[in-house]
Amino acid sequence: MLKLVIAQSNLTLKGGAERVVLKIAQHYNASIYTIEYDKDRTFGEFKDLDINVIGKGVLSKILPYGRVSQGLNYGVSFYNLKLKEDYDVINAHMVPSHWIRNRNERVLWYVHTPFRDVYDLYEFRMRLKKFYQKPVHWAGIRAVRSIDQKVVKRIEGILSNSSNTRSRIVKYYGRRDASVLNGGIEYEKYSDNGTEKYFVYAARFLWARCQRTRHIMITTCASPPRRRKAAPSEY
Repeated sequence: MLKLVIAQSNLTLKGGAERVVLKIAQHYNASIYTIEYDKDRTFGEFKDLDINVIGKGVLSKILPYGRVSQGLNYGVSFYNLKLKEDYDVINAHMVPSHWIRNRNERVLWYVHTPFRDVYDLYEFRMRLKKFYQKPVHWAGIRAVRSIDQKVVKRIEGILSNSSNTRSRIVKYYGRRDASVLNGGIEYEKYSDNGTEKYFVYAARFLWARCQRTRHIMITTCASPPRRRKAAPSEY
């Protein structure tokens, strides 16, 4: 069987990316390299797999935990990681796990999305900064973008989880060779309930742009029954 190694930024949630990583790892009996692993917050099945937690270097010890320090630790850890075990392919997932390509060959990146803060959300994040923070933010993003572009050019294969994600890959990386491979559905967990009423909100609550719609959606669900319509968000 294919000797697969998986690189994933963290395993601290029960999300779609984590589910994809879990199923791939189970199928190929793959070892997983990640920066953070919380067995109580992510899927319990991960405990039966080979999880290698990296990112315990100097940065993680001297910097207070936060968004910036977390990003630095993640990026530096994968960028400097040199695998010692034998493998056929490295399957990278959430950014910046694809930076593992810096010191390791044969990487297939399954893109859930490129760095959003570095590319399409850059202006949005910049507007939130105070005037004295803007120069530091500009310089930091410029450095990350430079490294990211160089790494992605060397990645041997790219898959995206949707056409929307592929459009970002083409726009920001120029990698038109990226193919779309939609995430699988565990169809046995779903059933046809006929005309039973239900409400679908196709978005995640996590992102900043979704926060303004969260209150609207919750209020709508709590209101008296009536004909309701909702369009899925860009996420």
